Amino acid sequence: MTSLIIAGIVIVLVVTLLIKGFYPQAALFIGGLALLGATAAFDFGEVLSADKSTNFAAFDVFKAFCTGFSSRIAGLGLTLMAIGGFSRYMEYVGASGALFSVFERPLSKIKSPYVLLAAAFLASQCLVVFIPSHAGLALLLMVMLYPILIRSGVSPLSA
Repeated sequence: MTSLIIAGIVIVLVVTLLIKGFYPQAALFIGGLALLGATAAFDFGEVLSADKSTNFAAFDVFKAFCTGFSSRIAGLGLTLMAIGGFSRYMEYVGASGALFSVFERPLSKIKSPYVLLAAAFLASQCLVVFIPSHAGLALLLMVMLYPILIRSGVSPLSA
């Protein structure tokens, strides 16, 4: 029961920080650190397995954070940086303009921008199957689809 009360207090704290306009990543980091610290302090469970433990609860908390961050940064972070670099390079070399010139004639036959937006949405949903990272997909669509939609007459906000 104590663990549920502590978790509720931490959730209320994080929501309060978010409502007050604090940086979301910092608020979530503080909440995660508080929950992990409470787990170590009140012995709700093992922070690290026995073979990876440093035998000091405070160090175990930071080691758990280091392990979590390194695995996520190495996997998702590097993938996003590669996709971001690709998108910036494609913009730099003018590939988005060349892509529009290829699609200019077929897209000129579509008179309604809403039909074009619906088709773009369906295409992006098909790409979700192959690109599971939403941030990576957003970067890719900003390079490929956004310039096409803008040059086809769709408002930037809608695109």
